[in-house]
Amino acid sequence: MSHERIVNALIEDGEMAPILRQLAEHDPQQKPASWWANNMVAWFSQVFTIGRSDWDRQFVRRKISGNWAYAKAERS
Repeated sequence: MSHERIVNALIEDGEMAPILRQLAEHDPQQKPASWWANNMVAWFSQVFTIGRSDWDRQFVRRKISGNWAYAKAERS
């Protein structure tokens, strides 16, 4: 799943959408909900990159258009 698809999924998710809207509404810099979703995905990728993610065995990733894309890891 591409970075952009993950961001869109967060924005459309019934539990995340209200959280993202609340972040946007209370942001003094008036960043939109989409910025917050993008930032969350970027942070997940950063933590993954530096080897501090609890999810590193559950996902495999590769770069697509300069962003990380994720897929569920195959279980052996």
